[in-house]
Amino acid sequence: MMVLSMYLASFTLRVLIMLKGYILCHDQDVTEECIYFTQTVREDWHQEDPQLIAELLFAVTSMLSFTRLAYILPAHETMGTLQISIGKMINDMVRFMFILMIIGTAFLCGINNVYAPYVISPHLGRFNETFNFLFWTMFGVANQDYVDMPQFMLAELVGRILYGIFTLVIVIVLLNMLIAMITNSFQKIQDDADVEWKFARSKLYLSYFREGLTMPVPFNIIPSPKAIFYILRGIFRRLCCCCTCPSEQKYPPIASMGSEDNQIPYRQQVIKALVQRYIESARREFEETRRKDIGNRVTELSKAVGRMHSEMKVVQQLLMDKGHTSNDALTKDGSSVLGKYIIGAKNNFRGFASRGDDRNASLQVTVHQGQEEVKEEKADSDEQQETDAQQNQGGECGAEGPKEDKDCEVVKMEEGRAGLKIMQGGSEDK
Repeated sequence: MMVLSMYLASFTLRVLIMLKGYILCHDQDVTEECIYFTQTVREDWHQEDPQLIAELLFAVTSMLSFTRLAYILPAHETMGTLQISIGKMINDMVRFMFILMIIGTAFLCGINNVYAPYVISPHLGRFNETFNFLFWTMFGVANQDYVDMPQFMLAELVGRILYGIFTLVIVIVLLNMLIAMITNSFQKIQDDADVEWKFARSKLYLSYFREGLTMPVPFNIIPSPKAIFYILRGIFRRLCCCCTCPSEQKYPPIASMGSEDNQIPYRQQVIKALVQRYIESARREFEETRRKDIGNRVTELSKAVGRMHSEMKVVQQLLMDKGHTSNDALTKDGSSVLGKYIIGAKNNFRGFASRGDDRNASLQVTVHQGQEEVKEEKADSDEQQETDAQQNQGGECGAEGPKEDKDCEVVKMEEGRAGLKIMQGGSEDK
């Protein structure tokens, strides 16, 4: 709409210039205004001449007309993503311009006030020239010698300091911050490029869902047969069947949970459905990714447990090999220590079992008393048999000599383990 208005303004100014020249020169007397509009060269025109304004409007409108082609870019996946990124970058630049304008205006006033009393530098001392100098300094085009005033050392020193701070703040800090903001916006769009592009494409599609114009701009201002038909049909409906004919729905109805008074427009319903669809898709992708991560962690944990089992087997084998290859003294000492440990465990277990029996004696049921006594007698007989077997084997081992000490100690260890298991079984039965 703005482009069309600017085109119309440009054409209107051209027509007004022609009409005014015709009206002024229609009389026999040739006036200055007639000469100005008909014979004056362009160099002598006023700055506010309608012809100049019309040409400028036409130039700007032509640029905007060609940029209108970017409206259909979201239909393409790659170009649509780039267009969205450029739009985000322009928004960042607009926000950045406020900060740049505040800081730039501060340095502009300061440097202009320093050089205003001295009409020496042709590029400083006047507001417009100082602005041009600082503006092109941001792009590294301006000459740094413009701030030199050898006759006034103090003013030159202050001017150099302000100019140096301006270069440091604007050129190094703010411009790099702008680059970082643009890079961040571009990366955000690229991370969700597919979703952003599909939203932009859906928006473009929705703009064509409604009934469009018959003629392109600017010919759409000319009445067409279609427009005449709609006008006549509307008049006929209002005059003849305004009460009998039901109003035709522009779009098909969509099921909604709200009441009929609170129905949202068709466009908003479509957008809401699209948003819900993409949110659900993103949620499913997130759950699938999390499920895969958990599966990978479980697999890694299983592999780690398998490696630990294999390493434990290797260590156990090495310990067994070392136990068979060690000398008899170390074996005997180790066996005796292990035997003492097993005997101590058995004694502790007996004491614990006896204390447990004393505490729980009052809670035992009389029906099971006979069975418990039988079990205790059986456990005592088993212990007595184990003690006799150990004594007999100890005598046999002592008779065989020192070479069989190792085997005897191993037998004792195995017997101790068996006794410990029997005692544990007896305690569980109790």
